[in-house]
Amino acid sequence: MSRVITFTLPSEDSEFVSTYLDCLNLEEADYSISEGFSEKLLRREHWTFVDGDCSVKAFDRNLYIFPLGDDGDSALLELAEKLFKDNVPSLKKEEIKVERRGTHYYPAHGFMGWHTNCDKPGWTLYITHVIQEGKSFFRYYDRESDTVRTSYDKEGFTCRIFKLEREPHHFKHCVFAGDGRVSLGFQITN
Repeated sequence: MSRVITFTLPSEDSEFVSTYLDCLNLEEADYSISEGFSEKLLRREHWTFVDGDCSVKAFDRNLYIFPLGDDGDSALLELAEKLFKDNVPSLKKEEIKVERRGTHYYPAHGFMGWHTNCDKPGWTLYITHVIQEGKSFFRYYDRESDTVRTSYDKEGFTCRIFKLEREPHHFKHCVFAGDGRVSLGFQITN
């Protein structure tokens, strides 16, 4: 199996998620930016972590973080559970518990630098939305091929499922938004 499962959000779910995204209010979000960031960090084929630690959050970022726990939670969680089971064969018959892990808005040239989220291992899903195809991406280190891979967002909704792990197999990844990019994160917690 590929390290990252990438697919388009089914059209029957796109309208619901679009309605949810239309309700997001940037005034309720926390803005997070790092000083002195260079886009070269996302282009390099290596990464660094503060004091050699695999931090929970990227130490370089430019994004808005929305609070969780809103009216769309239960329906979004049901959708995420369905997407996990439909796309990860080993989860099809499993009883799973899904939690929200983040709602982010990346402005034009927004980013989240290399990170691993190694303190929260498990299957993870991100549903992203962009207006223009090929300008925003999810980038990760594929340890099986020892290469850095880039998965560009398609116009509209792109979904990605991947598994976060503890040492020694951290899943190193980063994000860049050429134009505005919204992402909804979910994780299986059992």
